[in-house]
Amino acid sequence: MKESNWWKGTQNEWCDLLLQERERIAFEKTGCDAAWPLWHAPVKCLHVGCRIKRGELPPIAETEAVLNGERENGWLRFMSEERYQQLRDAMLKYAEKTGIYDPWKQPGGWQAMVFSAIGD
Repeated sequence: MKESNWWKGTQNEWCDLLLQERERIAFEKTGCDAAWPLWHAPVKCLHVGCRIKRGELPPIAETEAVLNGERENGWLRFMSEERYQQLRDAMLKYAEKTGIYDPWKQPGGWQAMVFSAIGD
């Protein structure tokens, strides 16, 4: 393995770590959850989650990113614009109120996205 400037163990040692531990170490050392020991720190990634952790974006950006992704390529692409705006507004409001910014993790979130989309 190429010499890393932040991970001194072997690739096998890295792979033996639990995913959550790898993400924690990678973010602490590089600023990117997905960084591999082959990457040199700092990593200037554009992952929304990493940018939120680095303080570059507010947490609500996660909600927007998930909804936009679903609107482009997922379940929400089947919705009318009016229904999408209603669902989006409700999920953004709920995220701000509760601090649960991932729509898939909001109580009833996946049902709201899937069933609203197929019911249109």
